Parts: sequence; C-alpha cells; structure tokens
Amino acid sequence: MAAQTDSPILDRIIAAVIAERDLQKFVEAVSEVVTELFPEVDDLGIARYDTEKHFFEVLAVHEEGGGGTNRGVRTRDTEDTPGGFLLKTARTIMINDMDAFSAQAGFDPRKGFPRKFESGIGTLLEHGGKVLGYIYVTSQKKNAFTEAHRDFLHSVRGVLSLAFAAALAYDEVNQLREKAELEGAYLRSEIESNWPADGLIGKSRAWKTVLQQVNQVAPTDSTVLITGETGTGKEVIARAVHERSRRARKPLIKINCGALPENLVESELFGHEKGSFTGAMVRRIGRFELADGGTIFLDEIGEMPLTLQVKLLRVLQEREFERVGGEKPIRVNVRVITATNKDLSAEVAAGQFRADLFYRLNVFPIEIPPLRLRPEDTVELARYFVQRLAERMGKMPMVLSDESVQAVQNYSWPGNVRELEHLVERAIILAHGNTADLKSLLVPGSAAPAPLAEPGDLISKVRHGEGVSFRESLIEAERSAIETALRECNGVVGGRNGAAAMLGMKRQTLQSKLKKLGINLDKPSRAVHVATDD
Repeated sequence: MAAQTDSPILDRIIAAVIAERDLQKFVEAVSEVVTELFPEVDDLGIARYDTEKHFFEVLAVHEEGGGGTNRGVRTRDTEDTPGGFLLKTARTIMINDMDAFSAQAGFDPRKGFPRKFESGIGTLLEHGGKVLGYIYVTSQKKNAFTEAHRDFLHSVRGVLSLAFAAALAYDEVNQLREKAELEGAYLRSEIESNWPADGLIGKSRAWKTVLQQVNQVAPTDSTVLITGETGTGKEVIARAVHERSRRARKPLIKINCGALPENLVESELFGHEKGSFTGAMVRRIGRFELADGGTIFLDEIGEMPLTLQVKLLRVLQEREFERVGGEKPIRVNVRVITATNKDLSAEVAAGQFRADLFYRLNVFPIEIPPLRLRPEDTVELARYFVQRLAERMGKMPMVLSDESVQAVQNYSWPGNVRELEHLVERAIILAHGNTADLKSLLVPGSAAPAPLAEPGDLISKVRHGEGVSFRESLIEAERSAIETALRECNGVVGGRNGAAAMLGMKRQTLQSKLKKLGINLDKPSRAVHVATDD
C-alpha cells in the first residue's frame, strides 16, 4: 500500500483534481482514484468549514448504493462532531469501530448523518493558514482501513486542499457573476421606469401621512405590508422605503406573485438546481438569493399559493431556504416588503391566506389612499406625466391644457395613478401641438374616459342614482376598460400591440382578470367584437 502512494497514484490524484472545478465532479474524480486503493469504501465526501458561523457542511458526496445522502448535513465545530474533533485533536484520524469509539469519546461521529458507517478516515483540508473543511471516506464494515490507508490520505491532503480552495473560489466567482448579471438586468429595468427618482409626487394631507409612515419605518428592518387599490403606486412606496433604508446600496428585487404560473413561483423566489424539473437546463438563483443584503418586494402577495406561503413563512422566521431540487440550505439577510389590493384579514377568515404569515407580514401596514381621495394631487401628477411621457416619446415639450385642470380634479379615477398615466399618454399621442388635452377624453361626472365601451348595467344604475355599491361600480368600470382594450386590439391579449400592453399590465395579470371577470375570449362578445359595418 505504501508503495502505491508514490508517483503514479499521486500523479493521478493531481490530474483528477486539477481537471475539475465543479465541487461534485471534483469529489467524483477523487473518489474514482481512492476507491481503487480503498476497496471497502462506501462513501467519500467533502465538507466546507464556515469560520464565521462555526459549522461544517457537507457540500458534495460520492455514495455507493442507497440509504439516503449525507449532502447538506451541517454540524457545529464543537469536539462532539467529526469536523470539530478533527479541528481540535488531530489533522487526520481513523476509526475502525464506531461503537467502541463512541463509548470512549462520549459522542457518536455518525450523529446527524443519514448514511451510517462503522469505519472511517477523515483529514482536515487547509490552505494559506486557513481551515477549509475536511474530506472523509467511510465503510459500512468494521476494521475496513489500515494505517497505510490513513497515511495515504494524510499524504495527499496538501494537493486536495489546494484543489478544494480552487473549487470554492471558482464556485464563488460563478455565483457572483450570475448575481451581477441578474442585478444588471434589474437595474436596467429600473432605469427604464416611468417614475421619477423618488416617485413621490403629491402634496395632499393623505399623501403626506403616507410619506410620514415611510420615513418612520424605512430606517428599521421591519416587514412592511402596503395596501391599496390597483394603480395607487404601491411599488413606488416600496421603492421609497428601500431607498431610505440602510439597505439602499443593495438591490431592491421585485416579483409579482399574481403574474406567474403557480408551478413557477417557487423557482422564481428560491431558484432551482440543474435538472430539478423539465426545462431546468442550468442552475438558477432565485429572487431571495439575489436580494441578499437588500430588499425583496412581493407584489400581489394575496395571490401566493398556500403551499408557498408555508415556505415564505420559514424564510421570514429562519432566514434560510433551499433551491428547488436542492438539499443545501441557503441563508439570506433580506428585508421583505409586500403589497396587495386584497383584504388579507378577510382572506385569512376565508381560509385563503395563512393567519401566521399574515401576522408576520403585517408588522407595519401602510395604506395608500385612492386618487379620488386626494384630487389636489391629480394635477401635479398629470403635469409630471405630460412632461415625462412627451420626452420619452420624442415629442416637443408639452404642457397640460388649462381646460384639463378642472376636469382632471373632478374625475374619480377608478384606475388611480396608472389610469391617469395611460390617459396622459393617449392625450399626447392625439395632440397636434404642444398642449395635452385630457378634458376631451373625459366625460364630466363619468367613471370612465369618453372612448370606453358602452357602460354595463351597473354603471347605468350608478348614473341613474340607483343603489349600487362602489365596489360593484369599480368592477364594472374595470370590465369596461378591459373589454374596450380587447376590442381595439382585435382580441389580442399579449405582445407589444396587445390589450395587456395598452392597459399597462402583464399578460398573465390580464389573463387572471379575464378569468375573474368572466370574460371569455373563445366566444363572441362585446369584448372581442370588431364592427364590420363601417
């Protein structure tokens, strides 16, 4: 055995570890050589040492047969664990009878490892005066190893340490590069946003109350729940909280829980490993991992499936998660801001939202008032959008017409700020000079712009003073706006020229609204009918 530790075997070890940078492939390459020398070996694994948090974690394993996997096992660096025992008593150790050792040492090295063993050799891996972790071989048989086996593993620990250090560095560089690319994509989307740098336009008392709440909670790390009707600017408030916090230099990562198919939400939030499901061709980090050190904004949190609510609760409580198909817990330091236009307390009562998660999210609620309750802000917002959108569309500098000021203040804006922005954009497209005329697009006292489809029964009742709830009128106004957009787009939902783009929605969001409102695209209706008698 001792003779075999010389040049040929050492050359094979060096060639194997130099050729691989992926940790799992690195372990498999080493295992291929070692198992030739150690016929009784069942498992070979490698664990990383976290010097800051004082624990060892098994990162990669080559295992023979079944019986579970040791990958992902974490143990403290105390003397009653394999890594801690190596760290404090010896650089390499061999045990050929685990029961006898446990009785003598007062602890069982197999504790926490699902793959049981009776014999084992472990040696620390060190580089540059720093402990990187340890590598181990185990066997299900007693007295499986000799001193020659131990001496061999000890003799190659220097080469293995160097390779392990390179593999760890390679993995870290890859993760940083992947994260930087994704952060760059989010940054570009932020730059292209229509909102101003701070996004906080308005001088009304109601809006000032919201800003005061933002300034109160921003310096803390408390979870924030932003509520309000669709289009009120919940994302703007989330961004304001982040930019006024200590995390402002880190990313604000956004995800719309209602715009993704249920089977993809988990992968988007937590990432996935290569091969974890059909189509997972590469490993992908999730939004929580990308937001580490910063803030994650979960919009439309009320749409999150119950199964994922449990996992989100775990992240809030324990600050860790696993990627889809992964076994390694990933710890993150993320501030969570959520938003919804639903009454979550009612959703809890109806069994559609977990009560424990609601209480964790509702630490500091901020309710954004609808635009109809702060009419004095509408003119300022309209003027901002006129200026910003004209510039973006390559038009001459434009202003809001004097006649539009009163009309804008008198209109109820059921779609809130989003509706105002889209109407301004329409006015700029229709403008012949340097004045945007919103008045001509609004019917005095109506709940919808003039070009919208004929009002439904509920809107008719409202106009005739009949008893209809405000919620019902809003629903019908939303239905009317969607049907008009579909009609003008010839029933096309997605794409640059589709109804979703016209309404400023994502395609999945519009499809969800179509389902909720009972608008069927497969049957002729006022939503998709195109007049042919012009």
